[in-house]
Amino acid sequence: MIYKHLTSRDLTDPTNPHLVIVRNGAVSAEQEDCSKIGVQMLKEGGSAVDAAIAAEICVGTINAFSAGIGGGGFMIIRDSNGTAEVIDFRETAPAAANKTMFKDKPILAKYGGLSVGIPGEVRGIEIAHQKYGKLPWKRLFEPSIKLSRDGFKVPAELAIKMKWYEKALLETPNLASIYAPNGKLLGEGDLLKRTNFSKTLELIAENGSEVFYRGSIAKSIIKTIQATGGIMTLEDLSNFEPVVSKPIYGYYHGRKIMTLNVPSGGPVLLSMLNILEGFQLTRGELNGLNLHR
Repeated sequence: MIYKHLTSRDLTDPTNPHLVIVRNGAVSAEQEDCSKIGVQMLKEGGSAVDAAIAAEICVGTINAFSAGIGGGGFMIIRDSNGTAEVIDFRETAPAAANKTMFKDKPILAKYGGLSVGIPGEVRGIEIAHQKYGKLPWKRLFEPSIKLSRDGFKVPAELAIKMKWYEKALLETPNLASIYAPNGKLLGEGDLLKRTNFSKTLELIAENGSEVFYRGSIAKSIIKTIQATGGIMTLEDLSNFEPVVSKPIYGYYHGRKIMTLNVPSGGPVLLSMLNILEGFQLTRGELNGLNLHR
């Protein structure tokens, strides 16, 4: 595993506990358990894509505020021959969406059924697995099924986010049963179980994305969204398809940079690097003026 928030000292000090030097592969996720799951997939002979998918399912299980099967994302994949492609499975708007639907009540763009986009993650990772996976699809879900069924300790970041949304978590029965099972919000280190979610993951593991976009899960999703003011339909779900494309490229001090095109922030990243290339940001020049620039 490689952890985030490494400083220059971290990268040069062999005694630093956060630095791990590896030969065959590394997995970095926002939760240690998820990084370990990804590493396990590699040890079992899985591809980097297998590891990424298994780790991502885990992140959505533990940190549901930052990822999950109800959302979407991007993957940029480069094979051993140097060929790369992008899978864009970001959420899209329902067919009935329009430019003025939040005009009178802007809050509905953040809360309630009307704010929900068509989730792309399940179909996106399925396409990635079909093209690049080595392990069985079901195997990638098994660690997170166990985590959600048996429970996991609430990590610090999740505890903070739960506190931010305490009122909503306590007042929404389905959420309260998970995050406040005894009427009081769980805290850091408490055991959190997502029993129903484990059953959802089992269905996807056994049946693939079809059950999520056209089957029993799809019907449950649409029923809940429409009951809370949303406009998404079963047709919206069944019609969702990720976009497979090529990455875009730029250069930074002689290094070729590969990233994603819109609607990601890739073009903005390349623009920022183009600006930074005009500055020689060596350690001696990390002064206030250059950092401000």
